[in-house]
Amino acid sequence: MKRLWSVLAVLLVLALAASASAQEKKERKRGEGKSRFSVEERFKQLDKNGDGKLTEEEFLANPRVEKAKDKEKAKEEYKARFKKMDKNNDGVLSIDEYKKGMEDLMKEFREKRGEKK
Repeated sequence: MKRLWSVLAVLLVLALAASASAQEKKERKRGEGKSRFSVEERFKQLDKNGDGKLTEEEFLANPRVEKAKDKEKAKEEYKARFKKMDKNNDGVLSIDEYKKGMEDLMKEFREKRGEKK
């Protein structure tokens, strides 16, 4: 009888693990949980020299540019995004400019998808 309960317990654990894995896959397909970094964490990740500012070179070292199928196109898009975010035109992004730029970018993205927020 103990053996039966042990087998049932193992099967229950396996079923729960499979269910959690399936839910995680669903969320990824919908784009939820895609980014595991906050805006501040992403900024720090990109700020290679740790000076609290992003140069265009640091900004272009974004993993999404590096992994893009058409790297040149992605690079040009990110250069344009950098210039748009650099509100005071000093050639670097402060954390505030980066945050505002990311907020604006997400707003544009949601509007294109027909969402409100």
